[in-house]
Amino acid sequence: MKLLVIENPMRNYLNTFNIRTSRHFSLIILTFICIIFMLLEMKNGRFWLADFEVYYKAAQRIMNGITLYRHTEDLHYVFKYSPVSAILFIPFTLFSFSLAKIFYWLVLTGIILYSFFISVRLIQTNSISNITKVNIVILVSIPILALHFLRELHLGQVNVLLLAIFLAMIYYYKINYKLSSALLFSIGIFFKPFALIFIPYLIVKKEWRTLLYTVIFVSIISFTPFFFTFSWDHFLHEYLAWFKEISLEMNAKQDILAKGNLTLFSFIARYTPILFLIRNGFNVFIYQISILFITCIFYLYLFIKGKDIKNSEVLDFSILLCTIPLLAYTSANAFIFVQLGVVIIVYFWKSLRFFEKIVGIISFSLIGGNFGELLGDKLSTVLDNLSLITLGTVLLVYLLASLRVRKII
Repeated sequence: MKLLVIENPMRNYLNTFNIRTSRHFSLIILTFICIIFMLLEMKNGRFWLADFEVYYKAAQRIMNGITLYRHTEDLHYVFKYSPVSAILFIPFTLFSFSLAKIFYWLVLTGIILYSFFISVRLIQTNSISNITKVNIVILVSIPILALHFLRELHLGQVNVLLLAIFLAMIYYYKINYKLSSALLFSIGIFFKPFALIFIPYLIVKKEWRTLLYTVIFVSIISFTPFFFTFSWDHFLHEYLAWFKEISLEMNAKQDILAKGNLTLFSFIARYTPILFLIRNGFNVFIYQISILFITCIFYLYLFIKGKDIKNSEVLDFSILLCTIPLLAYTSANAFIFVQLGVVIIVYFWKSLRFFEKIVGIISFSLIGGNFGELLGDKLSTVLDNLSLITLGTVLLVYLLASLRVRKII
């Protein structure tokens, strides 16, 4: 005789907040952090989302057939992305800007939750997961990465959206859904050219079908802005203006010896004897090409080293994501792309040697420890000028490489 079991709703409710039984415990905590931060921003009069305002205006302009670039009233906040990316923000224009900010914040919160969820999902080699470990990995990763995703929320940027697109792309690549992976790859290209870093990897892996799909999707998607004006002159003008913005952005940040230059090229040049060579007229372009060549050879070695590992592509892509802010002349905001690498190291923390754990603590501190609100503006500025977040990312890549050499992942 079977006994009728009546579930206790209160018990189910409490289990939702139990780190041992709830798969979503850590994500609930992360949601609370993002929502509380939004309320504090509102209370303190800091609910600006300045970058989102740029995207919001761009969406209005493309609907009205107005050029997206270099409006005098934009001042510092110039739209720098492709005409296609402006289309994706059109749904937000259904609301007033004050309401759209709240909506976008909630959307970004969902994207942040997804990015953490998919990061752990990528690492797991089977469907059976240790709920407690998953929660702990995410909870430990949150404070390391909080500086970056909270900055994304405060400014209303697209880096975390781009990260989520890349992570989804990696997931579909991993499960051999090449068409879906190529589509996401294509969409990422239209936000920022960061996605191009994956092309050499796909060539090395002989993923010709994925590359072909990507070319087809890019070709098709690139024409979507035409249907807002049906003017070829306007269409071509917008793309030429976008290319000009990319050129201006790159040329504006080329001082390799400048304080706060966060690229690997600058960090090595400023903290090694190469500094004296460059100051004495050594060709900077040749130096950069040399560093890039050495980096490529090192990565090629790692990729070949892991070709027999079942889950090798996840670590490969995590290293490439970490490399984006190291090679691109951009701000500290791009260091959110280290997220997958951070989650991997936290997940495999017990596999690290004692020395590597010390390196890991240093890396995490440099990546996520520069909170201006806690350290003060002066100290925070000093740390930014020293480009210590670059060192933290280099150390993270070292730890990922160590896992690969030992064929742990």
